[in-house]
Amino acid sequence: MRIIINKLWQFKLPLMLVGIILFAAFVGPSLPESVQSCSYAISLSFKEVLLFALPFIVFSLILSSIVHLKSGAFRLIVLVIPLICISNFIAIWVSYAAGLLIIKQASLTVLSNVAERSLAPLWELSLPGWLPTKYAMVLAMVFGLLAARFCPATGQKIANILNKITAIILTRIIIPFLPLMILGVVFKMQYDGVLGDVVNNYAFIFLAATLVQIVYVVGLYIIINKFNPKVWISQLKNMVPPFITAFSTMSSAATMPLTLIATRKNVHDPDVVNFVIPMTVNFHLIGDLLVMPAFSLAIMSSFGYQLPGIADYFIFSMYYMVARFSVAAIPGGGVFVLWGLLESQFHFTADMLGLVQTINLLFDSMITGFNVLCNGIFAVLFAKIYHFWVGKAHEHIPHTV
Repeated sequence: MRIIINKLWQFKLPLMLVGIILFAAFVGPSLPESVQSCSYAISLSFKEVLLFALPFIVFSLILSSIVHLKSGAFRLIVLVIPLICISNFIAIWVSYAAGLLIIKQASLTVLSNVAERSLAPLWELSLPGWLPTKYAMVLAMVFGLLAARFCPATGQKIANILNKITAIILTRIIIPFLPLMILGVVFKMQYDGVLGDVVNNYAFIFLAATLVQIVYVVGLYIIINKFNPKVWISQLKNMVPPFITAFSTMSSAATMPLTLIATRKNVHDPDVVNFVIPMTVNFHLIGDLLVMPAFSLAIMSSFGYQLPGIADYFIFSMYYMVARFSVAAIPGGGVFVLWGLLESQFHFTADMLGLVQTINLLFDSMITGFNVLCNGIFAVLFAKIYHFWVGKAHEHIPHTV
């Protein structure tokens, strides 16, 4: 029964979110202000608890990913991590450029200046900030590398314990309460009179973000396959089944079996595919990176914030690139690592963070589908570079008589 409920959750989450928004928009005005205020307080309290637990979640996930790397495939490991970082970094900056262009064309309303009244929370929960998320990432990498080098067995045991705790936090606390958090945020926007403006503003941005993903991903297939239409079209056709599955389930991990089958048709080296796809399923999420920074820039513009310059965005992009290695494999989980950075680097408020979460969940089906397509073409690129490297290494091996 629990498995069935989880499956229904995966398939119906976007519809549930739309239902929550419609409920808040049409039923919200008829509800007592105290009810809306209580809902908003629950939303803020949930956000506060999540941000408090976020450094631990990030630390445990990054630590686990490092200590569980096997040393047997040295070349694969040495090659795959830098390539993932480079690919993620490029996508983050494409999103920055696309976001600036979209904002210029979108004519966004400054939401913070629209509201004539403001819904106050019934109570406010304030938890101390015990560790910035960016420091949790650095500590996890340091401890992970030391554990992998000097005490791998102990490191894996500790990582497994932390992972079990993290799984409980994600599956039993965060996911069940996500609808309540979204409901409170939408009540707030509806009460303040900005909900209609959000819908009008971001309808265009959704379409523009989808176009950015299509152009970027299809462009990768074309360029990496040297503009050979027969090859890149065939590869895209092979990736259609995992794309549809990812779109439906909003889970790259659940789609991985189909991704492996499709990628093996495009890369005729099963050993490489079997290594690359599991490595990229949680870490190489180009669909997220292409749109979530752009959405965040649009939200900053909507709330009257000054958009970050190149220097500030570079610092953000470096942290965000590393943070992608701590993504939680749940629907909408990719936004959690973004929350801490948006708050610390760009000073996002609770309302802004709630809007980031809402937009992410609304767009998560499309994001996950493009994540899978990008992982498929990444495996093609990785195989080309890896075989070139191995071939060059063999050329330098002296022949014996």
